[in-house]
Amino acid sequence: MDSIYWACLLSFMAGACGYIITRFWIMPIRHYRRVKRQLLKGLSEYAQKLPSDPTGKTKKAFSAGRLRDLRRLGVQLVSVHDGELPYWYRLVLVSRKESPQAASEPILRLENMPTSGQARQCIDVIKSRLRATDPRSTQSIAILLCWLILFPAMAEATVTAEAARPPESLTLCNEPVPMGQGDVRERFEREMLLTLGNRTQVLLWLKRSKRFLPYISEELRKAGLPDDLKYLPVIESALMPHIGSSAGALGFWQLMPATARKYGLTVDEHIDQRRDVYLSTPAALDYLKSLHARFSSWALALAAYNMGEEGLDAEILEQKNTDYYRLYLSLETQRFVFKLLAAKLVIAQPESYGFQMAPDDYFEPLRFETVRTECHQETPIRLIATAASTDFKTIKDLNPHLRGYYLQAGSYALRLPPGSTAGFERRFRKMADDYEAQRQQRIYVVQNGDSLSTIAAKFDVPVAALLIWNGINVNKTLYAGERLVVFPRTLNPEQ
Repeated sequence: MDSIYWACLLSFMAGACGYIITRFWIMPIRHYRRVKRQLLKGLSEYAQKLPSDPTGKTKKAFSAGRLRDLRRLGVQLVSVHDGELPYWYRLVLVSRKESPQAASEPILRLENMPTSGQARQCIDVIKSRLRATDPRSTQSIAILLCWLILFPAMAEATVTAEAARPPESLTLCNEPVPMGQGDVRERFEREMLLTLGNRTQVLLWLKRSKRFLPYISEELRKAGLPDDLKYLPVIESALMPHIGSSAGALGFWQLMPATARKYGLTVDEHIDQRRDVYLSTPAALDYLKSLHARFSSWALALAAYNMGEEGLDAEILEQKNTDYYRLYLSLETQRFVFKLLAAKLVIAQPESYGFQMAPDDYFEPLRFETVRTECHQETPIRLIATAASTDFKTIKDLNPHLRGYYLQAGSYALRLPPGSTAGFERRFRKMADDYEAQRQQRIYVVQNGDSLSTIAAKFDVPVAALLIWNGINVNKTLYAGERLVVFPRTLNPEQ
C-alpha cells in the first residue's frame, strides 16, 4: 500500500510540476515570441518606406527582425510584471539619448494580439511621431505600449468598466431601456462584460455577420419588424445551423419542433428546415410577430420566445406585473434581453470595443443558384453533387435542412454552386436511372448466420456503409431472407 501511495503522490507531483512549467514558463515564452513576430512584422513594413536611411542599418534591422540589432537603434521589448496581471508586454522605440523609463506616455493601446489592421495603425502612429519631431530622423522618440494579458497560449483583452457602460439612450426595438430603474444597469453591464470577455466568440459573431445578417435584416424590413431582432439568432445559435439545446430547440433561431411545424416548417427524420436560415427565418418572424401581438412589448415578446408564451403568461398573472424589467423570471430569461442588447452594441460598433475588422476578415456571403427537381425514388445526395459537378459536402452546406445521405421521393428546391444549374436536370436524370438499375443488381439476400459484420467482411466494406445504404441501425437484428443493398469495392461474379 505504501508503494502505491508514494507512486500516486509522485505522479501527482510530476503532473503539477509539468503544468506549472508549461503554464508559467513555456507558454509565456511562446507568447512573447509570437508578440515579437507580430510587432516586428509591422515595423518591417514601415521600414521599407523610411524617408531617410542613408546607411540602410535601420531598414535592414527592421526587415531582419533581429532584436540585438534593433536594440542598438533604441528598440526594446520588455516584459512587465504588474501584480494581478502577471504578463504584460510593451515595445518601446526611443531615441538613443533617451532612456525607456523616461518615455512613459502611451500613444497607442492595443486591446488584443496585433491584427493586420492594428499593425497598420502602429505604423501610422510611429510615422506621425517621427514627422512631428524630425522628418529626417529614424531615432526620434515614439512609444508603443502593447497591453496584452497572457492566458495559456492566448492573449486576452483588458475589459474595462468604461467599455461596459451603457450609451446615453439605449433602445430595444425602438423601446427605451430604463437604465435608471432598479438593477437594470447592473444586469446590462454584467452581460456586456461577459460578452467582451469572450472575445473569440465575438470575433466569430462578427465574421459570420456579413454572411447572414444582411438577409435577415432585409426579411425584417419586408415583414415590418424592428431591425434589432436580427441579433436574436446571434445570441441563440451564434449564427450556426446545427446548434441544438437539450430541450430540443435547433437551428439558427432555436425553434422547438412543435413551434416550427406550427409556422409551416418541415421537421422529420429526413428534413429539418430549422437548420436552414432561408427557410426558418420567415417562420421565426411570424412567431415573433404573434408574440408581440399577444404581449404588446418587444421585451416581453423576447422573454416569451425564450421561455415559452404560456410560461410567461403565468408569471405575469401571478406577479401582476407586465414590465419585463421588473418581472422575476428564470435567470436565463432575465439575462436574455440584455444578451441581445450586448450583441447589438458590439456588432454594430466593433471598433468602439476593440475589435478591428478589415473587409477581408468577414466570411463571404453564401453564393448559390436554386434548381427544382423531382426524385422518383430514394436518391443518394451524392448523385446531386455529381450532377452539379461538386462534392457531397458543398451540397450539404448549401442545403443544411437535408438530413442523412438520401433524398426521399418527392419534389425539392435545391441550392447548387453558381454555374452548375445549366444541364443539371439532364445529368441528374441519367444518373438517377443508372443508380436505380445498379441498385437492383446490388441486392444481397441475408443467409442463416449472417450478421452486419460478416456481410461487411464478405464484401470488403465498412459496417457503417451498410447502415447508410440501407437506412438501418447498428443494433438491427437480421433475419434470413431479408434483402440488403451492398455496393462492394470490387464485384466478384460469385458474390
